[in-house]
Parts: sequence; C-alpha cells; structure tokens
Amino acid sequence: MPINTKSMRTAQDGNRIMTVWLDVPGKLVNTFNAEVFADFAEVLAEIEREKPVGVIFTSAKPHHFCAGADLFTLGKVPLEQATDFVKLGQDMFERVANLPMPTVAAVNGDALGGGCELALACRYRVMADDTTISIGLPETKIG
Repeated sequence: MPINTKSMRTAQDGNRIMTVWLDVPGKLVNTFNAEVFADFAEVLAEIEREKPVGVIFTSAKPHHFCAGADLFTLGKVPLEQATDFVKLGQDMFERVANLPMPTVAAVNGDALGGGCELALACRYRVMADDTTISIGLPETKIG
C-alpha cells in the first residue's frame, strides 16, 4: 500500500520492490527534523508490515539525496532535545539496517551527515555518475 506523508512517498512495483522517495516540501535539499523522522517512522512501519522483497531509498530532489539534520532547527533547541534528536536518527537508521530484505540507497546527489548515514544503513549503495556529488560526515568538523 503506498504511503504519502508530508516528506516521503512510496510505491511498490509488480515485483514487490518498494521505492521510498525523500522529498521535504519547501526546501531545495532534504534534511531531517522531528517531522521528517515521524514520516520516516511511518514509512518504516509500513515496510515492516508489508515485507516487500526489496526497498530502494532515493530522493525526489534533483542532484540532492539528503543533507542530514536540519541544523537551523537543531541549533535552536536545548542540548537535551538535540541529544534526543540524534538518538532518534540513530534509531531510524538502525531500523533500516535491520530490515530483513535487501535495501538500496540510490544516491542521486549529495549525501551528507544523516544522508550519508542513511546510505550506510542500507545493504547496498549506488551513486549517480556525477563527479560533483559529495558524500561524507561533515559534522565531524562541527563543535
């Protein structure tokens, strides 16, 4: 059954391969915030219920997979809430890593921070043939 949340949508093809598109509205790039993680939890629950034979995570944004946490929002919350947010992200990516079916990150653009973590949580990763794409964990340089 397709899921359409504010920031994600899914479709399943005739071979029971589910595709999950990240598409945070009103932004040029996908970022994670509490609302996006709530959508992600809903999508993961559907995957766990439906048990497709495989799942592809990708982005509906051209040239951008995911830039990770919404630092503008995260920077405005108390440390305890920020810590809870980081833990929530780790829990989501752990759920992806523990899915019993093959998972693929189809990286069509920059995958930074949590976007890189999502790609690493998948069993397989494929990337667009584009030398301008950045992938990495830039948060290691923050703080």
